[in-house]
Amino acid sequence: MFLPPVFTVADPDALIIAVRRGLPVLTYLRPVSVISPRDDDWPDTLATLLRRKPVSVTRWAHEAGLAPATVSRGFLAAFGVTPGRYRLESQLLRAMQLIATTDESLAAIADSCGFADQAHLCRTVRVASGYSPREWKVKSIQDDRM
Repeated sequence: MFLPPVFTVADPDALIIAVRRGLPVLTYLRPVSVISPRDDDWPDTLATLLRRKPVSVTRWAHEAGLAPATVSRGFLAAFGVTPGRYRLESQLLRAMQLIATTDESLAAIADSCGFADQAHLCRTVRVASGYSPREWKVKSIQDDRM
């Protein structure tokens, strides 16, 4: 098994002479490619992206130079939930806030928050809160009056 080259040598003869004379050799080496430093705060970067829009974690991991399993484990360690669960909870919180504070239709809220359709939004709200979206809106109004 061979490792990929890290440096190229523009003038091999000059490099050999420098080595024989005990001179510094770094000036004779040229990097093959420059690798930008990885963002060590990638869980926060991914979380911000997940709050904005649905993202393929596998595709994002490859673009970030990380293994998908590393991203899943690291995100879970940082946030206590998987990236998929985080995205769903972010969508749900935003949708529930819009239900409680606006007169937008449920279909419009579902679309703007990334749910598949109105039925998907309604099921998710009921499972999470125990209330239908209409009951959630009424309860929110009542809670604001107290």
